[in-house]
Amino acid sequence: MKISHVMNNTKVQWVYFLLLTLWMTAFPVRAVTPVELPGNKTQPLLQAEDLKTGQRNEPVGQHQQLQEQIGKVIVSLPNKNFMSPHIKWYEAHWQGMDTMELDKELKQKLGYPMGLEGIFVIEVTLNAALSGMLAGDIVTAVEAVNVKDLKTFQRATREIKHKSHAAITVMRKEDSIQGKAVMKKMVFVLRDRLDLGFAQVEAAPMIVPGDIRPHPFRGPCTDCHAIGKGFQLAQDPDLITLPPPVISDASAKKKPPHEDRGQCHICHQINKAVKSVTETPVNPVNLN
Repeated sequence: MKISHVMNNTKVQWVYFLLLTLWMTAFPVRAVTPVELPGNKTQPLLQAEDLKTGQRNEPVGQHQQLQEQIGKVIVSLPNKNFMSPHIKWYEAHWQGMDTMELDKELKQKLGYPMGLEGIFVIEVTLNAALSGMLAGDIVTAVEAVNVKDLKTFQRATREIKHKSHAAITVMRKEDSIQGKAVMKKMVFVLRDRLDLGFAQVEAAPMIVPGDIRPHPFRGPCTDCHAIGKGFQLAQDPDLITLPPPVISDASAKKKPPHEDRGQCHICHQINKAVKSVTETPVNPVNLN
């Protein structure tokens, strides 16, 4: 009995050891690898682990260098693509309406009251357009559920996903008086032949390592964006023309507006007589 008891304990210990090994493999101990920038030997701006934690030190005037270093660290990672498990929602789509967060920055840009809460309607098509909603409306409620952000919006749509119609409360900017927006409360009935379903969400578009942010500082880029390549098409397919346009010799010698796909003459006809370089080469499409 004692020998059997010892053997059973040994098996349990081996099971614990294997589980611990698997855990350490999936969640390795945090190891920080400093990445130094030129002229900053005492305080590194970026650490490899910072891409996961979202923490970084960004002195004034060195943002460009910082973005370049982010690119180098991302490329050095095994996967080369990075997306935070806590990435923020950027847009929600439901019944033909495209919506986004109505944050302080957006309110200032569009002149909406700072105390207004809801989600901003970017575009309406299909059932949303048929209901009478317009781009620029602020959705404040779905049925009796108040909407403050994308999370409460999706939660509200989930509650009525099996219904064929629902009341949508919006605030619409009618006019401005002395620089202050005049908002009008309106209610529309959203209908579908089957059921309404619930809102689908997505994060901000993927960005390439080293990209310069085109907007004011909103925190670490990885809060909203995946970083890398392959999560979206490099060019909108609607903009592709067939056959690829003729380009000038000068354009063929410049950096292309798309990813490297070999020599330009493989897809484009090169016209050395053309002096204008205003044309925009586009990606070829294989129709086979």
